[in-house]
Amino acid sequence: MNTRRRFSILFLLLLVWLSLPGRLSAQFREQVEVRTDRSYFMAGETLWFGVQRNPGSDVFSTVVYAELVTPRGTPVAQKKLALDESGATGSFLLPGDLSSGSYYVRAYTKWMRNCGPESFAYSGVRIYNPYSQLVLPVDTLTSLTLGSPESDEDASRDLQVRLPGTTFANREAVELELGWTGRGEAGVSVSVVPRGTLAETLLRSEDCRPEAHGPGEVVAEIQDASLSGSVVDASTGDPVPFATIYLTLLGAQRVFQCNYADSSGRFYFSFPGEMGSQDVFISAFREGVEKVELLLDQDFSTDVLSLPSLPVNPPAELDTALRNLSLNAQIARQYGMQEGTTPAGGATETSGFPLFYGSPSAVIRFDDFIRLPTMTEYFTEVVPQVSIRRTRGMRHFQVLGEHPDLLVYPPLLLIDGVAIFDLEAILALSPRLIERIEVVNAPYIHGNVTFGGIISLVSRNNDLAYIDLPESGLLVDFRMLEPEGAGMPAPELAEALPDVRNTLLWMPRIVLPAGETQTLTFRTGDTKGSYEAVVRGWDAWGQRIVRRLPFDVE
Repeated sequence: MNTRRRFSILFLLLLVWLSLPGRLSAQFREQVEVRTDRSYFMAGETLWFGVQRNPGSDVFSTVVYAELVTPRGTPVAQKKLALDESGATGSFLLPGDLSSGSYYVRAYTKWMRNCGPESFAYSGVRIYNPYSQLVLPVDTLTSLTLGSPESDEDASRDLQVRLPGTTFANREAVELELGWTGRGEAGVSVSVVPRGTLAETLLRSEDCRPEAHGPGEVVAEIQDASLSGSVVDASTGDPVPFATIYLTLLGAQRVFQCNYADSSGRFYFSFPGEMGSQDVFISAFREGVEKVELLLDQDFSTDVLSLPSLPVNPPAELDTALRNLSLNAQIARQYGMQEGTTPAGGATETSGFPLFYGSPSAVIRFDDFIRLPTMTEYFTEVVPQVSIRRTRGMRHFQVLGEHPDLLVYPPLLLIDGVAIFDLEAILALSPRLIERIEVVNAPYIHGNVTFGGIISLVSRNNDLAYIDLPESGLLVDFRMLEPEGAGMPAPELAEALPDVRNTLLWMPRIVLPAGETQTLTFRTGDTKGSYEAVVRGWDAWGQRIVRRLPFDVE
């Protein structure tokens, strides 16, 4: 064996070894950081946040989960956002009935859930509610370390932050110049806020290396949002291996997916490109199992959490700033100017939706024929591509065609894009509710499942013709990815309306190449007082950089 061939074989074996699940968990780790535009907020305001990948970490997930939680982990608001190399951005509209107290914005990926909540990223915030006397209980006991992040003085000196002055008028356009004189690139976020309202406190999280925590049970999301779970025997609770799982998004596109569960009854679906909340119908079937049950995994972490709940009494030097925050928030509420997040609406239902299989082999429109009283007669008289046969006393459909595999695999039976297993339920439908039947008379492979053709019924009103859906089925309001924003939008206010913004500028993701400068423009509001521009981030070597530049609005 020559040297080149021996090297090729060894290299191939190395690739196979590295591709083993245990090796993947040992090679990769994920760690992120979450930053907010301020640290102090009033109930009813908008909290802006950004999620960044920590330098040196291997973030391969494409979805990040962001939550506003109490110190005991009770979620107040939740977001599911696309995560890329530059991170992710989003915002929470704080409920007006929140109790005053310490809260946390936390961020994590599904992969990080294998390591537990200690590996998540946390940023502490204080929220005050001038309309309520309720206060979260104080409890400082925690196993996690809380503290202000330390910046590197040398790296911070390489970050240049300049303003054209130290005092500005109300509603004046101000240019903020950023420059980086260090090596490589710096990635930063920029906040312009009342002075003292950004006192960043982070919980130092550990690297997520699942091999240190046992075998990983949560699959990393590498194709946008995902839904996973298990299928079990409803009578015994035992896993049902290799059951067929059917899933349909009940939106305008009627996206259909199917797959086999694995040997332990686990299944997994991903939804590339899907956005907003959508209704999902999912069901399962396994021949020989009388009744199966689907157990869906939780999207967001439900692990027990214990974070510090600190006293809400603010420092004396923040009295004026917090008083202004409260006054501005109340004025914004009176004028209906709360900066809410863009609703993440899913697709709306409509008739005439396209189905996944494209052009069918045959289309039978019921209005082209005389009315028949039963679905059985329609299939017998006007759908020659399908026959109803009886085996061991049970009726079943058979798609007819030239392909011999049509006799091997059962057909896929659909109504409005939803899989149905019970032929008798189809035959019991009222024909007046059906607009057409589409037939694909050739074997069809979808996912890793092969079907002996497709029989697809389309109702007149896109209402599933009121059929009895499979008993194993679940209708889920599933949250796909939500739209993200590049930062806080610039206000467009009429002169007669008050400009009571508490955050004048929030830019969560800025890349500063070495030796170059960038200019950001913001506008001051109507509130006089002391402000500061705060620039935070990392250099190319993972050194934390922070610069603060104060100014006044008079």
